[in-house]
Amino acid sequence: MVEPKDFEITKFIGNGCYSTIYDAVSTNERDRGAKYALKRIFILNASALIRAIQEQRTLIHISMEPDRSPFLTTLYYSFRVHRSPVLVMTKGSGVDLCDLLFEYGCLEISEAQFYICEVICGLEYLHSKEIIHLDIKPENILLADTGHILITDFDSSYDRYRRLRVPLFKDDPGTPLYMAPEVAKKVAISSKADVWSMAVLMAAMISGPIRELAPIYTDDYKLAEKGEWCIKVFDSLEPSLQFFFCCCLQVNFEVRPSIEEVKDLSFFSDIKWDEVAARKMQPPYQPSDLEISKDKVKFKFNPRDPLILQSAFGEGMPVIWRTPQYILRKDRKRSLVTLFSNYERLDETGVPLRKIEKCFTNFDFIHADFVDAEIKSWLNISPPAAQSADASGTAKRELEEAETSSRPDNKRPRVPTDP
Repeated sequence: MVEPKDFEITKFIGNGCYSTIYDAVSTNERDRGAKYALKRIFILNASALIRAIQEQRTLIHISMEPDRSPFLTTLYYSFRVHRSPVLVMTKGSGVDLCDLLFEYGCLEISEAQFYICEVICGLEYLHSKEIIHLDIKPENILLADTGHILITDFDSSYDRYRRLRVPLFKDDPGTPLYMAPEVAKKVAISSKADVWSMAVLMAAMISGPIRELAPIYTDDYKLAEKGEWCIKVFDSLEPSLQFFFCCCLQVNFEVRPSIEEVKDLSFFSDIKWDEVAARKMQPPYQPSDLEISKDKVKFKFNPRDPLILQSAFGEGMPVIWRTPQYILRKDRKRSLVTLFSNYERLDETGVPLRKIEKCFTNFDFIHADFVDAEIKSWLNISPPAAQSADASGTAKRELEEAETSSRPDNKRPRVPTDP
């Protein structure tokens, strides 16, 4: 059983629509002093519930594999506080590719190639496990302390290995600027969507966004549906890199190459993929050397403010829009403005509390690395492949339900000839 007392919260890292993320240090005997990223998710609506369950199950799937990729975050613990889920994962450096681009601007081709090669290796592993990330973008590519990448944020991911059918698109997966046209049009979800997003990421690193953002956020989805793109420096690029973009940014996903086929493109002809996978390539930047890695630059507030740290295990989600939102109490002391889960409203939208509690059945998780042989025997823990089973116990039924008709990847892509 894992509890809040097992962790000391040391720093605020960031936040999302439904979550806050902190640096945490273990105070438990099993891994005392180990450093983690702790993600607290608040069930503010049905979408938050779906994404929380989705992320935890996907992370268990990839974390329990004996051959897990070093380019993916690992889930070590999950538990709940005030009915909201907590995920304890691999800690990054606090710097992501978005920070890197903010500090240095566009990267050299060779620098961008280093990062995209590691992203490709991470995606290749995911796709081999029938997992599609669906939200590859600079903010979701962390830099580890070593300078190598970590793909994170799996709350939009889709695990075809354990799903009965393709998603019904009730919740738009991903970010419009990086979203594949077929996903934006709600036509299909396949691993080719990650190939599109990966190519948009490459373009962002060497040239900037592939198109201007629309004045209205919902219009960004309409632009994503069209799949229009423009790379400012395209004409000055080497033919092999031009061909890379033309292949990976094809609107017709059936013609788009798979991630394995991308590795064979001439742009990567000099890449030793075994060395990339083993993290033997020298990163172009070290996070510790970046000015943006310093708190006073990255944050416009103190990320170690005790009030913010205390909110990690508080009942409500702190409201932080660039800076924390405070109120002054009658006793002249500050309090954070917080948002709370409204279970009555959730009930009205068809998500009653009993359904929420059922979704979190067996949500508590401790990575097998921390469970010794005696405890494994006592708990009758299954081998790693079975460990990644769906927390709700439906995985066995789902394994036999592959809908090949809804899997575009089964079709052989018609890739143009490489120059």
